[in-house]
Amino acid sequence: MSTRAVRNVGWALLIAGSVEALNSQGVSPAAGWLAALIAAITVVTWIRRDAADRRIPLPYDWAWLMLLGWPVSWLWYGRRSRRSWSAAIGLAALPVAFLVGDLLGRVTAMLIA
Repeated sequence: MSTRAVRNVGWALLIAGSVEALNSQGVSPAAGWLAALIAAITVVTWIRRDAADRRIPLPYDWAWLMLLGWPVSWLWYGRRSRRSWSAAIGLAALPVAFLVGDLLGRVTAMLIA
C-alpha cells in the first residue's frame, strides 16, 4: 500500500464523517467503529509494507502488537525507520479522521441552520 493510498483513505474517512454528521439522526456508533477498524487495518498494512521495503525486521505478531499498542508502536516505528515525523503523526491521526469529519460536519450544520 502506497503513501498516496493511505492519504486517500484518510480523506475518505474525513468526508464520510462529515456526511454522516449531516444525517438528522446523528452519527451511528457502528459507522464510527467501522471507520476506526478501516483506519487501523490501513495503517498496519502500510507499516508492514514500508518495513519490508526498508528491510526493517518486525516481530511475527506485528499487526497484533500494532493494534494493541497503538500509542507507542507508531512512535517506535517512526524512530526506527527514520521516516519523517510528519508521516508518523499522519499515521497516528488517521484513526481519528472520521471523528474530525464528524466534528466539521456538525459545525457546518450549525452554521447553515
